[in-house]
Amino acid sequence: MFRVSEGDWYILTTKMTVLVELPDNEGEALAAMAAARGLSLPQYLGRLAQDSAPAHTQPLATTPRKPISAVIAEIMADVPAAELAKLPLDGASEHDHYIYGWRRRSHHQFVRRD
Repeated sequence: MFRVSEGDWYILTTKMTVLVELPDNEGEALAAMAAARGLSLPQYLGRLAQDSAPAHTQPLATTPRKPISAVIAEIMADVPAAELAKLPLDGASEHDHYIYGWRRRSHHQFVRRD
């Protein structure tokens, strides 16, 4: 993606090769539809992809973006204080310990200040 102006993001197109395995009857049907339109099968499939894809000139996001800190603050505003008090004080620095059970990195004692 590339940024055109503040708040607007557009899709950057690239070429790619895709291998699709179809039963013979479906492949033949697609080839017949392409031939009926005077197109090769790759041209026909390319047009199908273009017709079903969103327009490349349409912004992906039209609303102003909030800083991630504001999004987190909104989400956390609904969490009761009693639940927040249950979270470990060293959760950020010792996340591997709490997620994977790894040995703690440090042995510092954290004191909760309410």
